[in-house]
Amino acid sequence: MKTLKALNLCGPLLAALVVASVSGCTMKMGLRNTNTKFVYPNSNVTPLGPVKAATEQRFTVFSAAMFDAKEIDETIAKALAQKGGDVLVNSKIVYKVTLIPIILPFMFSSYEVEGMAAKMVVGKQELQ
Repeated sequence: MKTLKALNLCGPLLAALVVASVSGCTMKMGLRNTNTKFVYPNSNVTPLGPVKAATEQRFTVFSAAMFDAKEIDETIAKALAQKGGDVLVNSKIVYKVTLIPIILPFMFSSYEVEGMAAKMVVGKQELQ
């Protein structure tokens, strides 16, 4: 009789533990930026088309992966290379982390950039 009561209590607790250990969540943090490089006031900016690039997904345990400035610049350069642009205009930058807590907190992180590639040619307009 005692074993039946123990099984009735342990069953739901075990099921809750299994569900909690295999569930996960994805967190996204993003920002919008007007342009990725300085655009000179007297320059001619010609849009080339939309582009998108992302880093490879990184796997870590306990804490999310961080991307340094070099990797971010490489991702922006990869996006610009698609259309041969000089600057990324109206860009959207998304840092995505997916957490899967199976015994240890496993995390998959990526960095995505998208926006309008543009060609910038410094003009000879008179600044006022």
